[in-house]
Amino acid sequence: MNSRSTRTLSAALAVILVGAAQQLLGYALENETWPGPTIPVVVEMVPPSFTLQDGSLTYNAVVENAMALWNEQLADIQFTWTEAPPAPANNGDGQTTVTLEDTDHGQSFGRNTLAVTTLLSTGNTTTQADIVFNKRYFTFDSYRGNLQTLPDMHRIALHELGHVLGLDHPDQAHPRQDVEAIMNSNTSDLDHLAADDIDGGQFLYGQPVNAPPPTGNGRPANISTRASVGTGDNVMIGGFIIHDASKQVLIRALGPSLTSYGVSGVLADPFLELHNSAGDLITTNDNWRDSQEQAIAATSLPPSDDLESAILATLAPGSYTAIVRGNNGGSGVALVEVYDLATSSGRIANISTRGQVATGDNVMIGGFIIKGPQSVNVIVRGIGPSLASRVPDALPDTSLELHNGNGALMQSNTGWTNSPDSAEISSSGLAPTNPAESAIVAGLAPGNYTAILRSPTNSTGIGLIEVYDRD
Repeated sequence: MNSRSTRTLSAALAVILVGAAQQLLGYALENETWPGPTIPVVVEMVPPSFTLQDGSLTYNAVVENAMALWNEQLADIQFTWTEAPPAPANNGDGQTTVTLEDTDHGQSFGRNTLAVTTLLSTGNTTTQADIVFNKRYFTFDSYRGNLQTLPDMHRIALHELGHVLGLDHPDQAHPRQDVEAIMNSNTSDLDHLAADDIDGGQFLYGQPVNAPPPTGNGRPANISTRASVGTGDNVMIGGFIIHDASKQVLIRALGPSLTSYGVSGVLADPFLELHNSAGDLITTNDNWRDSQEQAIAATSLPPSDDLESAILATLAPGSYTAIVRGNNGGSGVALVEVYDLATSSGRIANISTRGQVATGDNVMIGGFIIKGPQSVNVIVRGIGPSLASRVPDALPDTSLELHNGNGALMQSNTGWTNSPDSAEISSSGLAPTNPAESAIVAGLAPGNYTAILRSPTNSTGIGLIEVYDRD
């Protein structure tokens, strides 16, 4: 015989008490579990009508990322998913779905109900679970950090998928469990799986080898910046910090091959230097085939032009600087890149590039990749006038744009004190020292991102793009 149970998530804020009374089990359990080894899910939601803050291109992608985060914590069961055109959830058809609808299986939503998970089971074995997000009363965004006006579909999806697995609300258990958990009955500023959620999932389905910690392991990686390279103080300088453990990286300086992407005025013959935090020269490279040719080719990332430069190095934790200049005083547009070749250890954080910012196509363009599966909270800064004490011809003002991998504009800022996040920027300790400089706060899902730095008054000069990993 089939039985049916329903779990709802409220939009009200939860008060989370950390370190309160300890229980034998901090998490709460439903009465049903899946037999495994997979939970096939059909994701069929209408796309958003605006760009989501974390760079996700669809609501489907938001839910799929949440499933991937649960998967990495579970040994004996895994979510699998396919996408289908939007359709109403069909209770009793044996198909687990995630939908965005005006009603829950034809029943009206409560005004404070963000989403509903309905479970069907035979005995103690779950046979179907439908998640329905409430679009009658809510428009959903996807972001990280504190709750905003629009509810965050990503943290709600993590919660509802916990119900699908067989977890209940610890704050409504008997006796009540006062723990930090995404599975509490109300949404809160918590935006990731907490230790209590993971403990519950692993109690039901086992712990995999090398499961990541509750706070996740997302990180910026594979950074690149395109800018004009001049002479003297106008060379391009890329800085990065390696945290936690040694890491193998490949650093490239590209020029001639940029013409195949429609870039004009390229740096004809780049020269690359790698320095440590004291400014000491570690190594240099002119043409990448001159040294390390076989090892660089083995990375599958060799430059496509013999005049371009590359350095393969294993670097201890610390700060490093890559300098790109032109041979024989040459100038032109170049690209400096740092590839993370050892994703299992250490991480690249607090990346920056200083270079000449011009107008039109010669603005500074910084690209970076967030490698997941967890998201990363970042502050992106565009620095100019505060460089005047250290370099001549500093950019007098800055305007900053952040684009997702599809090229869509996510956020922009001209003058960080004008940002709606100015209080958060100030409290972070990373506020620019000049009000004419720019900053953007964002929680970014795994994917590709681009930061564009220019002058709002069409001025030119030396500017700096920085991406700080706040996690």
